[in-house]
Amino acid sequence: MSTSHDSAKGIVKDFRLVMSGLKPGEDPKSDVGWFGGVVTFRDGSADIEKNFQVRFPNSKVRVTFTPAGPLIDGSNVRPFNVDVGAYQLAYGSARFQRIPLGAYRLSATLITANGQTQPLTIARAWGGPYGGAYDLLWECGEGVQTNRNEPEVFLRD
Repeated sequence: MSTSHDSAKGIVKDFRLVMSGLKPGEDPKSDVGWFGGVVTFRDGSADIEKNFQVRFPNSKVRVTFTPAGPLIDGSNVRPFNVDVGAYQLAYGSARFQRIPLGAYRLSATLITANGQTQPLTIARAWGGPYGGAYDLLWECGEGVQTNRNEPEVFLRD
């Protein structure tokens, strides 16, 4: 932002859109250390004292990201899963980085400790509306086109 160049002869700068990988000079454990999108999953249980971890001990949630088209750089990605421990949902540490930027349709399944599965509902806000799928987009921050919001996704059974 504070760099200036003599433009008498013209200025040529090469930029590239980095879709993944560790940012130069960043700590891999940093909250902002990776290129790509960030999404946080949260327990949307109506009674938070009876959250997933309480009702389904040692369970996990599998969130499936199904691309709704090409990524923002025009490349394609296959559907992929992110597994979230029920304890992570309950205690707010289910924050995932390095999601290739694009539009996705998310769906979620609860996998209990004994391997049984149950579809979950999903919403953008704790109060809903909840449905069987959620269309995920990364939007700009309020009034700041250079800042990308980090979506929070709420899950209920």
